[in-house]
Amino acid sequence: MSKKSKRAGKEQSISFKPAQEITTVNNPTLNKWFPLLLSLTMGVLYWVFSINSEGFYQHDEVTHYYQMITFWDNPMLYILDMWSRGGYKILYALPGMLGKIGIYLTNIFFTAGSGYLAYLIAKKYEFKYPALAILFTGLQPMVINLSFRCYPEIPSMFFTALLVFTYINERYIAAALISSFLFSIRQEMAAVSIVLGLLFIVKRKWIPLLLLAWVPLTLNILGWIKYGDPQYVVTMM
Repeated sequence: MSKKSKRAGKEQSISFKPAQEITTVNNPTLNKWFPLLLSLTMGVLYWVFSINSEGFYQHDEVTHYYQMITFWDNPMLYILDMWSRGGYKILYALPGMLGKIGIYLTNIFFTAGSGYLAYLIAKKYEFKYPALAILFTGLQPMVINLSFRCYPEIPSMFFTALLVFTYINERYIAAALISSFLFSIRQEMAAVSIVLGLLFIVKRKWIPLLLLAWVPLTLNILGWIKYGDPQYVVTMM
């Protein structure tokens, strides 16, 4: 055999793996646990930031923190007060009994959990690297800054992501309940319920459509009983 034919044979024997095979880890266990571990790592990062942070961010945070640790002194006052964000205070009713640590850990859970839900959404849409959604969500400067602080934006982010996740998985009743509950955390989220309601009408999902009203209706009834205003929610908004 000539030198030329030997060289050609060697060149033909060399093969290159496709880029997808090189960059994709074909390890089921790692693929399963890596996103969760990455979310936990983000949680640890937020906790480190909380330890090295002094004081409060703004006066709003001071008020929210105070209402959390004193929630059981007058729970109905905080639940029905629109500025206090009744649903927000209910979420922290038990963590608030543990003081600062309980509240901060709950904040961090909602922040890190939002990143993990972003991963699940990206995975549902079959993105090539869904785990990157955890970093894109959790490493935003504003998210890091508020990750452990007492602001309703943090649980709002979590439940909005959960709403999207349940909706794209066609769990419409759960999506309706979550969307309605979001109204008690941030009243502006009523706009989301309106859009969702239109989608339910198009899809003819009547039970989820009715469930969108459960939180505003409950707050209105409680406000009517306590303050004698039959349009309590409208008045407070």
